[in-house]
Amino acid sequence: MRPAGAFDQGKIPGSINIPVDRIAINAERIKSIHRPVIFCAAYNIHSSTATRIMKEKGLKKVYDAGNWEKVLRIVNTL
Repeated sequence: MRPAGAFDQGKIPGSINIPVDRIAINAERIKSIHRPVIFCAAYNIHSSTATRIMKEKGLKKVYDAGNWEKVLRIVNTL
């Protein structure tokens, strides 16, 4: 949910970058993943906005993880 250049400089392995202003138009693509979706962003407001949009679009297993760097630290400990 960041500009492409920022995403290329740091990301969670296997993640997909969709800017927050493109979440709604990509809702069907996101729903077609058929597994839980976890949103994270540089700013928590973006991840919470994306989570809210997808819940409104009917996605049940969607979670707001907040800051992507925090999530990366957690992933790296697994």
